Amino acid sequence: MTAGSLSSLWARSGLVWLVAAMCFGLYLGITEQLQIHPAHAHGALLGGVWGMGFSYLHTRIADDAPVAGGLWQWLAFNLGTALFVAGLWLMLSGTMTPLIPIGPIVVLLSTIWIAVSLWTRMK
Repeated sequence: MTAGSLSSLWARSGLVWLVAAMCFGLYLGITEQLQIHPAHAHGALLGGVWGMGFSYLHTRIADDAPVAGGLWQWLAFNLGTALFVAGLWLMLSGTMTPLIPIGPIVVLLSTIWIAVSLWTRMK
C-alpha cells in the first residue's frame, strides 16, 4: 500500500470515528448514561484525532512509496481503539472482564509500530 492510499485510509477512518463518537455521545446523553462519557471521548480522540494525525503524517513525511505493513498498522490501531472504547464502556457500566486491558495494549503497541515506521521514513 502506498503512502498516499494509506493516508486516505487513515483520513476516512478518522472521519468515521469522529461521526461515530458524536452519535455515541448523543446516545449516552439521550439515555442519561453520562457517567460513560470517557468511552465516547476516547473514541473521538484515538480513532478520530489520531487517525487524522496519522493521515497528515503519512502525507507530509512520505513520498508515494510503498509503506511496509501499513494496512496491518491501520487495522491493529483501529481494532485496538474499538476494543478500548468497548472495554471502557463495560468497565464504566460496572462490568469487569479480563478482556478490558487488551484494547489499550493493542493501541499502545500499534502506535509504537506506526511511530517507528514514520520515524524511519523522515527526511
